[in-house]
Amino acid sequence: MNLRKKKYGLVWDSEKEPEKVVLDCENNIPILKRVKDKEIRTDETDDNILIEGDNYHALTCLNYTHKEKIDVIYIDPPYNTGNKDFVYNDRY
Repeated sequence: MNLRKKKYGLVWDSEKEPEKVVLDCENNIPILKRVKDKEIRTDETDDNILIEGDNYHALTCLNYTHKEKIDVIYIDPPYNTGNKDFVYNDRY
């Protein structure tokens, strides 16, 4: 078996149409909106951020606002993908 013909790792299938979220981010830069009543403060430092939203939008925004300033990012699995093999109910 020739390993050079196989793709390993995270690979974007160039034959597929890009998802709508990718196209949206090419034409519009997402912004982060601070919601004061949702803040959890234990001290006066602003070292941590919790972002609720689409992973791609959040990462695109952070690429502009926090480039080379982030140590760790935790991203939840891709829920609501429409994938029937993924064990999560997308339809309510």
